[in-house]
Amino acid sequence: GTHPHLCERLTYLYNAQQRFYRMLDAWREGDIVTVGEIFRADGHGLRDEYRISGPELETMCDLVRTVDGVLGERMLGGGDKGAAGALVLADAVELVERAVEIGYP
Repeated sequence: GTHPHLCERLTYLYNAQQRFYRMLDAWREGDIVTVGEIFRADGHGLRDEYRISGPELETMCDLVRTVDGVLGERMLGGGDKGAAGALVLADAVELVERAVEIGYP
Protein backbone atom coordinates (compact mmCIF):
# COMPACT_ATOMS: atom_id res chain seq x y z
CA GLY A 1 0.00 0.00 0.00
CA THR A 2 0.90 3.66 -0.10
CA HIS A 3 2.05 5.70 2.84
CA PRO A 4 1.12 9.35 2.18
CA HIS A 5 2.43 10.46 5.58
CA LEU A 6 5.88 9.17 4.63
CA CYS A 7 5.74 11.11 1.36
CA GLU A 8 4.89 14.24 3.35
CA ARG A 9 7.91 13.61 5.55
CA LEU A 10 10.12 13.30 2.49
CA THR A 11 8.64 16.55 1.20
CA TYR A 12 9.59 18.18 4.50
CA LEU A 13 13.16 16.88 4.26
CA TYR A 14 13.57 18.22 0.73
CA ASN A 15 12.05 21.61 1.60
CA ALA A 16 14.08 21.86 4.81
CA GLN A 17 17.29 21.37 2.85
CA GLN A 18 16.29 24.16 0.46
CA ARG A 19 15.39 26.44 3.37
CA PHE A 20 18.73 25.70 5.03
CA TYR A 21 20.69 27.05 2.06
CA ARG A 22 18.46 30.14 1.83
CA MET A 23 18.93 30.72 5.55
CA LEU A 24 22.70 30.49 5.21
CA ASP A 25 22.64 33.07 2.43
CA ALA A 26 20.43 35.40 4.50
CA TRP A 27 22.70 34.96 7.54
CA ARG A 28 25.80 35.78 5.50
CA GLU A 29 24.06 38.91 4.15
CA GLY A 30 23.04 39.98 7.66
CA ASP A 31 19.36 39.66 6.79
CA ILE A 32 18.08 38.50 10.17
CA VAL A 33 14.45 39.16 9.22
CA THR A 34 14.68 36.57 6.45
CA VAL A 35 16.48 34.18 8.80
CA GLY A 36 13.51 34.50 11.17
CA GLU A 37 10.99 33.94 8.39
CA ILE A 38 12.80 30.78 7.30
CA PHE A 39 13.09 29.60 10.93
CA ARG A 40 9.29 30.00 11.23
CA ALA A 41 8.64 28.29 7.89
CA ASP A 42 10.69 25.29 8.96
CA GLY A 43 8.58 25.03 12.11
CA HIS A 44 5.45 25.00 9.98
CA GLY A 45 7.01 22.22 7.91
CA LEU A 46 7.73 20.17 11.01
CA ARG A 47 4.15 20.66 12.13
CA ASP A 48 2.36 20.22 8.80
CA GLU A 49 4.56 17.91 6.73
CA TYR A 50 6.62 15.92 9.21
CA ARG A 51 3.85 16.02 11.85
CA ILE A 52 6.00 15.92 14.96
CA SER A 53 4.95 19.01 16.83
CA GLY A 54 2.36 18.96 19.58
CA PRO A 55 -0.35 21.23 20.94
CA GLU A 56 1.74 22.54 23.84
CA LEU A 57 4.60 23.48 21.52
CA GLU A 58 2.28 25.10 19.00
CA THR A 59 0.54 27.06 21.77
CA MET A 60 3.91 28.43 22.84
CA CYS A 61 4.73 29.37 19.23
CA ASP A 62 1.32 30.99 18.80
CA LEU A 63 1.89 33.09 21.93
CA VAL A 64 5.30 34.44 21.03
CA ARG A 65 4.31 35.03 17.40
CA THR A 66 1.98 37.79 18.60
CA VAL A 67 4.83 39.84 20.08
CA ASP A 68 6.42 42.59 18.00
CA GLY A 69 10.11 41.86 17.73
CA VAL A 70 9.75 38.10 17.33
CA LEU A 71 11.35 37.31 13.98
CA GLY A 72 10.56 33.59 13.96
CA GLU A 73 9.53 30.75 16.22
CA ARG A 74 9.26 26.98 15.96
CA MET A 75 9.37 23.75 17.84
CA LEU A 76 12.79 22.25 18.48
CA GLY A 77 13.83 18.77 19.47
CA GLY A 78 11.70 15.68 19.21
CA GLY A 79 8.12 16.81 18.84
CA ASP A 80 5.82 16.09 21.74
CA LYS A 81 8.71 16.20 24.20
CA GLY A 82 10.67 18.95 22.46
CA ALA A 83 10.94 22.64 23.16
CA ALA A 84 9.86 25.86 21.50
CA GLY A 85 12.48 28.35 20.36
CA ALA A 86 12.26 31.88 19.00
CA LEU A 87 14.51 34.44 17.34
CA VAL A 88 13.75 37.63 19.22
CA LEU A 89 15.13 41.14 18.96
CA ALA A 90 16.86 42.12 22.22
CA ASP A 91 14.37 44.86 23.05
CA ALA A 92 11.45 42.40 22.81
CA VAL A 93 12.75 39.72 25.20
CA GLU A 94 10.85 41.03 28.22
CA LEU A 95 7.64 41.26 26.17
CA VAL A 96 8.05 37.63 25.13
CA GLU A 97 8.65 36.59 28.74
CA ARG A 98 5.47 38.40 29.82
CA ALA A 99 3.42 36.91 26.99
CA VAL A 100 4.52 33.43 28.01
CA GLU A 101 3.89 34.04 31.73
CA ILE A 102 0.37 35.30 31.01
CA GLY A 103 -0.63 32.98 28.19
CA TYR A 104 1.04 29.72 29.17
CA PRO A 105 0.26 29.10 32.84
